[in-house]
Amino acid sequence: MIENQSEKPSDLRLFFIDEFDFPALEQLQLLYGSKSLFALHEDFFIKILPKKPFVHDVLLKHSPFTNENAPLIDLYKYSPRLLAWKELIRSDIKDLIMKKPHLAGYLKNVDLAYLYVFERRELIKIHQLLSKKLLLLDKEIIAKIMNSLIYTINLLQMEGFTYHDLCDDNLLWDVRTQQPFLIDLDSAVPTHLRYEEAQKYLEGQHTYHRVYLYLRRNKEYRRHLKDLRLFGSCLIFNYFITLLTTSLTKKYNMMNYYARELSRILVLKTAPMLNEIQILLNNARYRGVLQRSLEILLETIETEQPGRINALLGLLRLL
Repeated sequence: MIENQSEKPSDLRLFFIDEFDFPALEQLQLLYGSKSLFALHEDFFIKILPKKPFVHDVLLKHSPFTNENAPLIDLYKYSPRLLAWKELIRSDIKDLIMKKPHLAGYLKNVDLAYLYVFERRELIKIHQLLSKKLLLLDKEIIAKIMNSLIYTINLLQMEGFTYHDLCDDNLLWDVRTQQPFLIDLDSAVPTHLRYEEAQKYLEGQHTYHRVYLYLRRNKEYRRHLKDLRLFGSCLIFNYFITLLTTSLTKKYNMMNYYARELSRILVLKTAPMLNEIQILLNNARYRGVLQRSLEILLETIETEQPGRINALLGLLRLL
């Protein structure tokens, strides 16, 4: 239970009182995820989870609003900041269901839920901005996106967790700050898990998992990929080559296809099924950048040093 704290924004008083009340939620727009409930407010983004996320303590540890001694390294540099949280006991849940009857199915048989309050930012999905040509995917933007992914995924890695839910819906653009933002950090899972063990927790789109799964089939890398410690590096690599290809073809609606096809070509050395990719591979400079990016990933895996994936950023100057 979070108590009133004078340093918290006054508008958050609803979320820091002993007797939790829901009158403000009645005016909120409710949205449903695969395993969570969202509520939007003018200033806050509220998320209700029926189970406590693995990364709960890390989210609190890095929030200056819930931890007076928050680390100097800011997990929320490229992700909406956690402002508050609260356990919802059965009586709270019943009260919420009474005021919002359609939530009964979602919260059925849930005795303890977790409510998180994040800052509300002016976020738009990056792939939507690209498809409408409101954002130009040049080297500067690619560097910004990759910096945010590398920073956030590696920081979670240092905390012992792997972010697995990289997809177009979770990579957003802050209109006000002109910075990329990664959301759904609460879906991270412990790095010591094997992929098979973690599968029941892995939500969302798995397109960018393919490089990791392909390499695990190779006996040369299987021992390095016995758990999820290097999973994030594979996600970063897969997204990097997808961004490069998308930027060169300008076909932003093809991003998911590129993510599937390029990983197959680079890792399994199969022939491309798409003419645009064949044309790109015929370009010696681009083919060299793709080959070097794969070498960086394999070096990262062989040395078991996730931070080495940062070297991908240096390849942008070769384009």
